[in-house]
Amino acid sequence: MFSQEKLKNVLIKFLDRGRKGITRQELALELGCTRDDVIQHEEMVENILIEIQENKAVEDCKIILKNLFAKGIELTPESLADYLGISVRDVREKKDVFDQAVAEFREAQAVP
Repeated sequence: MFSQEKLKNVLIKFLDRGRKGITRQELALELGCTRDDVIQHEEMVENILIEIQENKAVEDCKIILKNLFAKGIELTPESLADYLGISVRDVREKKDVFDQAVAEFREAQAVP
């Protein structure tokens, strides 16, 4: 069996290598368990993978917001869309990521 923390670290390692897909067998090898163990806990694997991807999206958005802020551009979905060269609709589809990144960015700005 494997811990959630170990699973999270292994998934981060795969993602940091630029891997998009991870087979159950590769995951089992890295975790030191069987493929059946991975299958048995597939929902946990998926949930942790989603959490990692959401956290990365928030961190990436905060970096972009920092760049916009440094240029004196107001932090809005429109300014983010313009900066990224995507549609405002695309930004609004990820509203939760944008809102969380803005909140964390502003909180960090308020801390001396």
